[in-house]
Amino acid sequence: MVTPLRAGVAVTLLALGLRAALPAGWPAPFHPTVQYDAALAARAMWLAADPAARTGDRADWYAAVGFGHVIAPPVLPALTAGLYLLAGGETPAASRVFGGLFWVAAGWLVMRAVVRQTGRPWPGVAALAWFVLCPFGLRVSHAFMAEPVLAFALATAVWHLSRPDRSLTWRQTVASGLLCGACALVKPGVTFAPLLAGFAAGLPPPPGGRPRKLAHLAVFAGLLVLPSALYVRLVLAGRGGELMPDLLAERWFYVGVWRMATTAVGLPALLAGVAGAVLAARAGSRLLPALLVGHLGTVAVFTFHCATHDYYHVPLMVFAAVGLGWVWSARLPRWAGLLLLVVCLEPWRDPAVYRDPPPSADRDAAYDAARAAVGPGARVVAVTEDYGLPFEYRTSLPVAFWPRAADIPAMTRAGILPLPFTPDGDLAKLAADGYTFAVVTDFAEWDRQPDLRAALARRGRVVLDRPGLLVFDLRPP
Repeated sequence: MVTPLRAGVAVTLLALGLRAALPAGWPAPFHPTVQYDAALAARAMWLAADPAARTGDRADWYAAVGFGHVIAPPVLPALTAGLYLLAGGETPAASRVFGGLFWVAAGWLVMRAVVRQTGRPWPGVAALAWFVLCPFGLRVSHAFMAEPVLAFALATAVWHLSRPDRSLTWRQTVASGLLCGACALVKPGVTFAPLLAGFAAGLPPPPGGRPRKLAHLAVFAGLLVLPSALYVRLVLAGRGGELMPDLLAERWFYVGVWRMATTAVGLPALLAGVAGAVLAARAGSRLLPALLVGHLGTVAVFTFHCATHDYYHVPLMVFAAVGLGWVWSARLPRWAGLLLLVVCLEPWRDPAVYRDPPPSADRDAAYDAARAAVGPGARVVAVTEDYGLPFEYRTSLPVAFWPRAADIPAMTRAGILPLPFTPDGDLAKLAADGYTFAVVTDFAEWDRQPDLRAALARRGRVVLDRPGLLVFDLRPP
C-alpha cells in the first residue's frame, strides 16, 4: 500500500538521484558570478582555519582580500571549507552535496507545513514533489550559492508559523521572534516582510485589545530584525547601495519582476500558489496570503535585484509549494491532482540544467599568462568575465573589477560609482589604492568602452598583447 510517508521517501530518493545525475563540472551553468563569490569565501575560511595552506599566491591573496567575499552569512562556504580541510585542497563542486540536502530538507519542512495548515498528508506530498523536482530548484541546489540554505531557513519559519495552537503569549512571541530572526539571518532583509506579515496574520484576537497585539508585533519585529541588523552593521558595513526605491516608478521594473518570478517559480506553479492562497483564505487560514503579500514587500525594497535576478524569488517558491498543497486539499480527483503536479513541474523547461558548462581552457590559459606577466601579489584591474571573479579564483590575485558598460548607469544611480563616472578618474583612484596592472580578456566589453581604451592608452603601457589577452602596466615610468 502506498502511504504518504512512503510516497515522500520515494520522491526524496528521486530528487537526490536526479541531483547526483547532473553534470559534475564546476561551476554549474547557473549564475557563475555568485558561485565564484561563494568559492572565494570558502577559500578564505579554509586558509583562516589552516595556516599551513597559506603559501605563495594564496598567502598574498589572503593577506590582501581576507573575508572580502563573505556577503551573506557563509553557511555553505563554511561547510565546504570543512571539506577542504579534510581533503587538503579546494573542491568547490562538493558544495552541491550540501546544497541538495538543504533543498530536500526544505521540501520536507514545506510538506509538514502544508499538513499543519490543511490537516491532510497527501497535499503535503504534492508540495514536496513540486519543490524538490521542479527545474529551477534543481539548478539552484546544484549551484554554490546561499539560496538552498535560504529555502531551508524560510521553510523552517513557515513550518513554525503554521502551528495550529498559536496563542497570544509572550513566551510564544519571543520564541517565534528568535526562531524567525535566526532564519532571516541566512540572507539579511530578504524575508523580513513575509515573516512579519505571516506572524501578524496568525495572531488570534487579543484579549487585551489592539495595543497588546501591536506590542507583540513590535517585539517580534525587533527580534526578527536584530540578528541581521547586527550582521550588516558588523560585517557588511557600507553596503546597501542596491536599494533603489525610485525604480518603483519605472515600467521596466515591473516587467523584470514578472519575468524573474515566472522564471524561478514557473507560471503554472505561480498561478497554483495564488489559487491556493485564495482557498486558504476561504478556509480561514491567513498565513499563505500574508506570506505572498509580504513577498511583494521584499520586491518593493530590493527593487533592482528582484527585477534582474531570478534567484531573489526563491522565497516565492516556498510559498508557491504551500499554495499547491492547498489546491490539492480541495478534494480534486486523483488524476486531476497528478495532472496539475506535472503541469506545474513543467518538465519541458530549462534543458540547460542538464548541460555541462562550456569549455574554458582558452580562458584559463589567458588567465595563467596574465598571472605570469604581472607577477606574484600584484593588484589587478580586471576587464574580464563574470565581474573578474573567475580570474581572481584562477590566479589568486587581488582584483578590482572594471564595471560593464551596461551596469554603469545603475551603479552610479545607486551610489556605488561616483557621478559623474569617468575612466580617468576611476583609474586614478585605483592606482592610488595600489592597483598596478590592468588585464583585458573580455573583448566584447572592451569594444563597448572607448573611453576606457583611451584612458588606459594614456595611463598605461602594454606589456603583453596576444590573442584573447591584453595586459597594461599602470605604474609610473
